[in-house]
Amino acid sequence: MLSSLRLIPSLAFARLGPHCYVYDARAQERCVLVVPTQRISSPLFETLEQLAASASAKGTLTPDEIAALFADEPERQAHVERLWAAGYLEQAPPGTSSADADANADPDPDTRLRAQVDDFADAGLGYSLPPRSLFHVPTDLDDSDAHVVVVGVPVASRPVSSGTVLGPGYLRQLTMRMGTWFDAHRRGFYSEIACNGSLPEPLARGVVLEDGGDVGADARTVRALFEELRTVVDRTVIEAERPTVFIGGDHAITFPIVHALLHHHPDLCLIHFDAHHDALYDDRIAFDHALPIRGLLAHSNLQSVYSFGLRAGLDPNARGYDDLAGSGLAPRLHPYSLAETKRLIATPERLQALLRSIPAERPVYLSIDLDVLSTEAMRGRVSTPAGTGLEWHELYDAVRIIMEERRVIAADIVELCPSNGTTREEPLELPALLVLMIDRLARASAPR
Repeated sequence: MLSSLRLIPSLAFARLGPHCYVYDARAQERCVLVVPTQRISSPLFETLEQLAASASAKGTLTPDEIAALFADEPERQAHVERLWAAGYLEQAPPGTSSADADANADPDPDTRLRAQVDDFADAGLGYSLPPRSLFHVPTDLDDSDAHVVVVGVPVASRPVSSGTVLGPGYLRQLTMRMGTWFDAHRRGFYSEIACNGSLPEPLARGVVLEDGGDVGADARTVRALFEELRTVVDRTVIEAERPTVFIGGDHAITFPIVHALLHHHPDLCLIHFDAHHDALYDDRIAFDHALPIRGLLAHSNLQSVYSFGLRAGLDPNARGYDDLAGSGLAPRLHPYSLAETKRLIATPERLQALLRSIPAERPVYLSIDLDVLSTEAMRGRVSTPAGTGLEWHELYDAVRIIMEERRVIAADIVELCPSNGTTREEPLELPALLVLMIDRLARASAPR
């Protein structure tokens, strides 16, 4: 006879946007899940809430207590039976409640070992392997539910940047160590990025995030990649009106994304953080991580590019300079050195004034090549490290000001190369940058 029952300890449940989910409460602590993330009905979610609230004092309920709780609700009784059959409701082990605490004697080692073998055979072999998604966000969300969408583009254009194809998966893995988006949606992330003498508002509270998966990995031609990315831009950024962050891949992916946006927003402005200008290294148009700005200026009607963080001290490779300087493309470029970029960030009113020279109604695309950061800040995990650069706090401040001052409709983070690295330490600041961008995009685009 069952003495007491409990919801299994690894079971958590939460609302995310218009839907309800069960998921693993210990998701960030393990690489396999006892409870797979899955959508459930609102009535079943309410039953779980009632069970959890009623069991909160002692952690368990007797069958009689459960029967009394739902005596007049046959639907709820059916839910309890489903939870029991699915293994989410279980018989509480000895010592779980105060009534049998005295019986919880520590077993001998052989008994513990046999119990572990039995537990693994019964449950461990049935663990659900979770899909890799940003902050364990459910993979069945769609554009209509989400405030912000993140899409991976694991594509590289050169051997030197081939390791960037691992970037989207690596970033997902980093975020999965930071907690679940269910918690972020409910409480937000505490962050001191914007502390100015008072407690900051949590980041991303109430935001519904969609991990849009990867696109372009199987494209066999550059034309096919352009078409795949244009489809994503058309459906997500334009039709669904969901601001989107694209995760590279190398910087070549900015060319097709911005090119697709220009079909809908011919007045689009590109703000570009990079150690390299990506416009003057050659006099040709190419799908190349060294030439996305050149390609966009020459192959499209992109009218203005603001490039920050540039730091070539002496570069003999200037094939494209004379060609660009003597053409009508040069006035579209607004380059700022690393030193000037740091001065602008250090005096926010100057950066704000510069941004306000861009008409407020003009949409903006923000592109962040992570080599704009110092090699130490990124622990060398970029395809072309460039030594001294911005530090994380400077990039955070710049991104925050840009996204508060201008209408950013989409962005990218590129050149993350997990296979490179100067230390075993990982750039755990990167998820904070992503969450900051998600938070500001959501604030600007839709009421919560």
